[in-house]
Amino acid sequence: MMNGMEGKVLLYETSSLPEAEILRGWFESNGIQAILHHDDCGGVSPGLTFSRGIRIFVEKKDESRARILLKEFLEGTWEEDSDESDY
Repeated sequence: MMNGMEGKVLLYETSSLPEAEILRGWFESNGIQAILHHDDCGGVSPGLTFSRGIRIFVEKKDESRARILLKEFLEGTWEEDSDESDY
């Protein structure tokens, strides 16, 4: 396993950076730290993200809750807090 990734589990893999960023925000807004791991050579070769993918890791202790949130996200049944408004 990569340095600093002890105690983390691979939750999901995608080739879409926007999807990965949205998922990270979704997890973090629900109290779960998510780590994105991808290599695009510092932005020099963004095509590597498509071929190698973006991996989303979470703490082992958060895995079951994160899998529920991931399922909601992928099925389109997730909802934002009703307290928040855009105005």
